[in-house]
Amino acid sequence: MQIAAFDNRPKWIPIFEDFEVLVDYPTLDQQHKLDIIQYEEGAASLANTIQSSRYYLKYTIKGWRGLTNLDGEEIQCEIVDNELKNEIWDSFIKLEDLAALTYTKIHERLRWNELDKKKFISSDDSNLKVDSKGKRKNSRSH
Repeated sequence: MQIAAFDNRPKWIPIFEDFEVLVDYPTLDQQHKLDIIQYEEGAASLANTIQSSRYYLKYTIKGWRGLTNLDGEEIQCEIVDNELKNEIWDSFIKLEDLAALTYTKIHERLRWNELDKKKFISSDDSNLKVDSKGKRKNSRSH
């Protein structure tokens, strides 16, 4: 019998020869936000997909090595509340080619499946529930 083990440990993913990112799965709350962005107004669009991919980087990148400024000084990756600090994230996504390549490489390695959604519970997702079919439900009253 074979089973697929869920590996929720952070991973280093090479982007270029001298640049790599430390990534982890988004929390269920973050994944829920990504779903809302992706399907805003009921359907996925190119604009929604681009915006969702930008936020995906914000939520999955937990560190990096080898990203420098024009003076060759290492740019520190700053994480606030389990996501890239806004100023760092904003600067990173403005480098569109780098952001697109980074998204592609991360997305190839981190894929959510229904089993992952059921197993991966983060402490900040206390109001989110997953039903037996892997669907997220928010238990907060609106």
